[in-house]
Amino acid sequence: MTGPSSFDAIREMEDRFQVPTYAHLPLAVVRGEGCRVFDSEGNPWLDFYGGHAVALTGHSHPRVVAAVREQAGRLLFYSNIVYNDARARAAKALVEFGPGGAGKVFLCNSGAEANEAALKTARTATGRPGVVAMSDGFHGRTLGALSATGLGKYRDYGGPLVPGSAFVPFGDLAAAEAAVGPDTAAVLLEPVPSLGGVRVASPEYYRGLRRLCDERGALLLFDEVQTGLGRTGRAWAGDHWGVRPDMHTMAKGVASGVPCGAVLFSERIAAGVKEGDHGSTFGGGPLACAALEATLAVIREEGLVARA
Repeated sequence: MTGPSSFDAIREMEDRFQVPTYAHLPLAVVRGEGCRVFDSEGNPWLDFYGGHAVALTGHSHPRVVAAVREQAGRLLFYSNIVYNDARARAAKALVEFGPGGAGKVFLCNSGAEANEAALKTARTATGRPGVVAMSDGFHGRTLGALSATGLGKYRDYGGPLVPGSAFVPFGDLAAAEAAVGPDTAAVLLEPVPSLGGVRVASPEYYRGLRRLCDERGALLLFDEVQTGLGRTGRAWAGDHWGVRPDMHTMAKGVASGVPCGAVLFSERIAAGVKEGDHGSTFGGGPLACAALEATLAVIREEGLVARA
C-alpha cells in the first residue's frame, strides 16, 4: 500500500479531505494486535479505549481475521434478496448467544440503525407514537435515534427532531410511571448509561420497568450497544436482574470492528414483523456476518463472559 506514512502527512491528508466532525487525539493508529495499537512511528500503545468500545475480542483477533479473509475470497456481498450461508449461521449464533435465546434478529450496520429499527417496530407493533427515554441516554446520531437521545449537546445539530419523545431521569421508577401513558409505544434505555456516568440502578428499577410496560401495553427496549455480548459478566445486562426486554439493540463490538448492528426481537414481536416492514441494503452482508459469527465463537471458546 502506498500513501502517507508519517503522522504529519497522515494528519494533513485527513484534515484536507474529511469534514472535522471529530476532535482527534494527536495520534495516527495504523495497526493493532490484541490489547495494543501501533502508531505511524511504530510505537506501541496499550489500548483502554477499544476504538470507541468496538474491539471486543482485541484488535485483529486471528479467528476473526481468518473468517473475514475466507469470506472475502468467496463472496464479498450479496443483498438480502437471496438466502446466504454466512447470514444464516450468524443469525442463529446471535439468537442462541444468551440464556433462553430470543425470537429472531434483524441485521443492520450500526447502533443508530438498530435503534431506529427498534423504535420503528415498537410504533408499528403498538400503534402508538410516543417514546419514554432517559434524560442522560445516548442512542445514536441519525434523526430518529437522536430524537430519543436525552443528552442535550447531541440534540443541538440537525433539528427539528422527530416529535413524541419524553425524558425521565435514569433510575427513577416513579418518574417513568408518571411518563408512560396510553400513547407510549416504548421505554428505551441503556441498562448502564454509557455517557450518563456508567451507573447501575437497583434490580427493582429494571423489574419495575418491565412490569410497567406490561401493565400499560408499552414495549421495553434495551440499548445494549455498550453493555451487551458479555461485557457486564452476563450475556445481556438484563440477565443480572432476570429482565428480558422486548428488543435488544447492539452494534460496536458485535463483529469485532467490521460494521455491524442488530436488533434481537422477542418471539412475540418477531411474529408481527412482515415482509417490507424494514430493510437494509448492507445489513446482514456476508463479510459482516462472518465476522459476527467468529466474534461470538471467540467469546464462547475463550470464556470471555465469565472473565468480564
